[in-house]
Amino acid sequence: MSDRPDPAHAPALAVQEGPAIREPLQARSRESFARVQDAALNLLREKGDDSFTLAEVSERSGVSTGSIYGRVKGKDALLRLVHVRELERIDADTEAVLAAALEGHSSVEDGVRALVSALAELLRAEAGVLRPFMLRAVHDAEVARAGKRSSDRAIEAFCGGLLRYRDQIRRDDPQAAVEWCHTVVYSVLARRLGLGSTAEGADPTDLGVMVERLASMVTSYLTSPDPH
Repeated sequence: MSDRPDPAHAPALAVQEGPAIREPLQARSRESFARVQDAALNLLREKGDDSFTLAEVSERSGVSTGSIYGRVKGKDALLRLVHVRELERIDADTEAVLAAALEGHSSVEDGVRALVSALAELLRAEAGVLRPFMLRAVHDAEVARAGKRSSDRAIEAFCGGLLRYRDQIRRDDPQAAVEWCHTVVYSVLARRLGLGSTAEGADPTDLGVMVERLASMVTSYLTSPDPH
């Protein structure tokens, strides 16, 4: 089923050139547009990808297809808007949660365990949102760019947290060391949660077990001097 209505019955705004998104000004219109975005997000979560139509979004949100086309040019524009909205929320949560995780931890061992555990829980909680957008990023450059910006913020928050323990890190280049630690931790957790693939491709290993293994490995690496 096509997302584009029959041209003979399509609203004028659907075929006119103009911005991809037309933000509503009135409160009632903003509320209905928010329902449209929420419906698209829920369909993404349920299906695990973007294989749904605007007709389904319309049915789920209670907003007519014509009204949706009055706000966005099509499904691509809607999904990109939802993506940015969700990344802003996730970015703020990530920075706050990782910062809070370090409170009261003076040793690098405790700090590492707290950070790895917090990151694992954040990724687990948001996997249903991140997974379909990561799949889409393969063929959608705008989604890929937004995802990269968000990823950079998360890396900065995680590495900044580890660098609080700079005086306990024995590596010659602490910045490079913590960046490598994030690469390893994220890669393992992403595989465990099926990020960048489908949920069926997730690693069945218990997440708590994986967190402990990662925390132990990272602590050992950071507190061991570089071989010379």
